[in-house]
Amino acid sequence: MAIIRDHLYENSEDFFALDGSAVMFLSSEAAIEVCLQCASKGQVVLGIEGGNWKAQRFQIALDCIFDGVEPPVTANAAHENNVRISEVIKKESKKRDVFIVTSMKMDGSED
Repeated sequence: MAIIRDHLYENSEDFFALDGSAVMFLSSEAAIEVCLQCASKGQVVLGIEGGNWKAQRFQIALDCIFDGVEPPVTANAAHENNVRISEVIKKESKKRDVFIVTSMKMDGSED
């Protein structure tokens, strides 16, 4: 199954099953769950982009782009980073309803 570009995903498991990093539009709830699950799946959140979903399109909010840490990082550092980013999403979700999460393996490898 491929990522549907004009679809808002509300299930965090879709992010991992479809390799949604940097391309998948996630509801705020799903984005929070993704961040909280990343470390247990060996990933660190590199950053998020927030915006709003209008007419089946993502409208980015330029004031809602946040960076995480860059690998390689320890599991503990990844967990702390990912929790921090999830808290940013919680705060921003008062104004934004869609997020793109970019993640990578903690060790920086691509496979």
